[in-house]
Amino acid sequence: MHKFRIFLFALCIVGLVAALSGYAYDRIATSRDKRRYPLKGKLVDLGGYRLHLYCAGQGSPTVLLDAGALDSLEQWKLVQPEVAKFTRVCSYDRAGMGWSDPSPHPQTSRQIVTELHEALTKAGISGPYLPVGHSMAGLYARLLPLSSAAKLTALF
Repeated sequence: MHKFRIFLFALCIVGLVAALSGYAYDRIATSRDKRRYPLKGKLVDLGGYRLHLYCAGQGSPTVLLDAGALDSLEQWKLVQPEVAKFTRVCSYDRAGMGWSDPSPHPQTSRQIVTELHEALTKAGISGPYLPVGHSMAGLYARLLPLSSAAKLTALF
C-alpha cells in the first residue's frame, strides 16, 4: 500500500509539472506570436469582448475573407493586398482566434455570423458584401446577412 501511495504522489507531481510546462509554453508562444504577427487592423468592441477586423482598399462590394476553422486572418496575407487593388476587402479573426478576444457566447455558426455582422456595423462597413470562406468558413459565408439583393458566396 505504501508503494502505491508513493506512485500516486509521483504521478501527481508529474501531472503538475506537465501542466505548468504547458502553461509556460502557451504564454511564451502567445507572446512570440504577438510580436511576429502584429495587430494589422482594429479591435471592434462587441460589448465586453473585441473582434480583430482588418480592412484595406476602397470600392464596392466589400469582399469579406473568412479563414478556415482554426486559422486567423494571416491566412489571407497574400490574397488581401491583391483584392484591395480593386475593391475594399476585410478579413477578421473569429472570437478566440488570433487577436480577437474569446466570446462569452457558444460559437455556433449563427453566433459567429452575428458577431461578424455586428463588428462590420460598428466599424461602419456597409454592404453589399461578397463573402469568401475557406473550408468551414464557407458555411458561415452562406449565413451572413447581406445588405444587397444579390447573395454571392464563394466556397473554397
